[in-house]
Amino acid sequence: MANMAPDRTHDVFSSLRRKRSGDPVPDDAAGSPARPPAAGPALPPPEIGHPFPVLEQPARCLFTSLDPRCAGHRLTSTRKGKVGVSRSRGEREQFLLVPAASVDATEGTGNSENADGADGTGTVGKKAGRDRYYLKSYKFGRYLTPDSAGSVGTADGGDDVPGRSAWILMRSPHGGHFLISASDERNLGCEVPPRGATQVRLGAFNGASESWEVEFVSGELCFLSSPENLQLRCDLAGRTTLTLDRRGWEVWRFVEAGGGAVRIVSWMHAQFCLTCDHEGAVSAAAVGADVGGCDTWTVETAPDKYGGVLLKSVACARRVLCRR
Repeated sequence: MANMAPDRTHDVFSSLRRKRSGDPVPDDAAGSPARPPAAGPALPPPEIGHPFPVLEQPARCLFTSLDPRCAGHRLTSTRKGKVGVSRSRGEREQFLLVPAASVDATEGTGNSENADGADGTGTVGKKAGRDRYYLKSYKFGRYLTPDSAGSVGTADGGDDVPGRSAWILMRSPHGGHFLISASDERNLGCEVPPRGATQVRLGAFNGASESWEVEFVSGELCFLSSPENLQLRCDLAGRTTLTLDRRGWEVWRFVEAGGGAVRIVSWMHAQFCLTCDHEGAVSAAAVGADVGGCDTWTVETAPDKYGGVLLKSVACARRVLCRR
């Protein structure tokens, strides 16, 4: 059994709303363990206000197009601000969802009955009462920004993020989400010309070409400790072992995978995640590999006499992560 946070079966965007609600966020929530204090006069040991687990903020995501013509292609950007699509899962394809001020409900166009786009078109009152986010490139620190002609690039935000850089996420009837420009209510989508590279620009077709799967790649950082105080680690080769150490190789990221399940990813070696086969063997596999769902887990509170939590394989429902 692992000693970590209790069951996390909330909606995939609840971790974003937590920050907006005013709950305290640890200073090291960007993904790094607490930094040691600067050298100076001897002081009493500091009180740990935010021990592990640590929630990474803001959330980091991949956006994969649901356009059949662009299957498996993800939103990406370059250092110079060009935006396109790529099959990679690297840092160029990762964007931070930075919460912005909530859009006032009076900004919606049309009546309140259609504020959620219930008719499936998504064209009426898209902004009414919805939260806005800035999509900030994790690699280059630039903000996804459309221009008045509908072309999309990234721009330096500086201290004042341009108003055109705000986006709204709304569920699409084709699956996934629409990424809607808050400034003119058009959707981010893929345009596939007869010749040349696929372009990313704003459109108003409200179809699959403007629908995106949102995949979280950030989460909650934890140690996985046995009752004997041994920590699960992942080395450079993806081998999993138990150790007394509590360093970076022993830190795991719990990433929400939807439906109350999580994916358990090595923090130091983010290309590896924990998997379990039907024989009960646990190993690390490449994130994104087709492993038949064996890379997702549920987190349940253990019986009181044991403490901690139980990590159960989703694909192998009777398998619980344990030490042999």
